[in-house]
Amino acid sequence: METTRTLTKTKKTAAIALALVATLALGPAQIAGASTSHPTRHPTRHSIKHPTRPPVTTTTPPAPVTTTPPAPIATDLSSAEQFLALTNQARAAAGLSSLRIDTNVSAYALTHSQQMASQLTLFHTTDWLTALSGATWRVAGENVGAGDTLAHIQTAFLNSSSHRANILNRNFTRVGIGVYTDANATWITVLFYG
Repeated sequence: METTRTLTKTKKTAAIALALVATLALGPAQIAGASTSHPTRHPTRHSIKHPTRPPVTTTTPPAPVTTTPPAPIATDLSSAEQFLALTNQARAAAGLSSLRIDTNVSAYALTHSQQMASQLTLFHTTDWLTALSGATWRVAGENVGAGDTLAHIQTAFLNSSSHRANILNRNFTRVGIGVYTDANATWITVLFYG
């Protein structure tokens, strides 16, 4: 499961605000200049559905229910670096230069991935341009997804035309990647810019 968004930055602050509002209201196709004659519906939230498991029979009483959430399995930078390697492999195959990681934007992306995990729902960031406030950029894009492995998420992104467009956008030079894995899934937020 994945979702994507792309924005273009203009010189005027008002235009930036309008682009953000237009993206949230109309979806990325209109902002990116796609030739559609009618507004597309672009959901910003997706529920994660997990397969049901057969009941387990046990002879011992079940453990008491705890209200403390389980500790995350992985939140380290190495997961982001692994995903960056997968992304740069796809870019190299298309004859594009490698993206460089932005650790400040990655920290923001990680927080967003943790928020999606806590809600068991995929959704785009609402204030991600704030994460780019110290960076020089003209265009930016976002992919969010969840799955069982980084490789499966990347495959899903590459099989989706809008996600693939972000990954293979020649104008993007930097990326922030936030990977958070819990007992339910691996959650990822990828913020591209250039």
